[in-house]
Amino acid sequence: MAHERLRFPEPSRQADPRVPAALRNPLRVVLLAAAATVVVAAVIPWIHAWRPGIGWYDVTGFEGAGDGGFALELAVVAAAFVWSDRAWGSRMALIVGAPALLGAACAMLLNDFHQTGVTYLDGLRNSGGHGTFEAAFWIALAGSLLLLAGGGLAVWQARGRLTFAVDTRAAMIRGGFGAAGGVAGGVGGFIAGTRIAVLLTQGASTGATTSVLVLLSIALAFVGAWVGAIGGASLARSIRRP
Repeated sequence: MAHERLRFPEPSRQADPRVPAALRNPLRVVLLAAAATVVVAAVIPWIHAWRPGIGWYDVTGFEGAGDGGFALELAVVAAAFVWSDRAWGSRMALIVGAPALLGAACAMLLNDFHQTGVTYLDGLRNSGGHGTFEAAFWIALAGSLLLLAGGGLAVWQARGRLTFAVDTRAAMIRGGFGAAGGVAGGVGGFIAGTRIAVLLTQGASTGATTSVLVLLSIALAFVGAWVGAIGGASLARSIRRP
């Protein structure tokens, strides 16, 4: 009788528990970097222009329709989805695909700002001025497209386990109410922060106004999203099945 040779499994390399799981996955690191790129670029002026009688000045993404501010908020939410191990390993296609959808929304907002900016610069040239889009705008756009592409790749890698169906009615209620509350709270906090910043910086320089606006809008948006998500989830738990 032939004797089988005993084989012992090779010791597996244990992951360092001090390093978050999101930072051990290359794709998640790329997505986090893309979201961070959008956030950082959103607070830097996007247009540098010169007008007769005024001189040089900057236009930020927070002015006008506030496309830059909304893109910043969406990038922060996308980063939260990527960072969450539960969201990253979810079986729901909508949850795993959230970074890609949010990246697409950021790109659409930036496209809207670009169209408005082109019209603005054309009018500026007609009045004897001139201006250009700054590098920060293009960097923000690149970050948005990278978020879209990387999010799409994440969906493709997880395609074997994904489903478009919600497992249970309770999960749908909790997730829906929590997400709706978080989005509503985040948008409300952002708008409130913007309004408060404008009131506090009346007569101040553009740089000071922008700094206070960014600080308050982001802070209140986080608070609003947190309160809204908790409130929505609490409301969902109070709903009983018929």
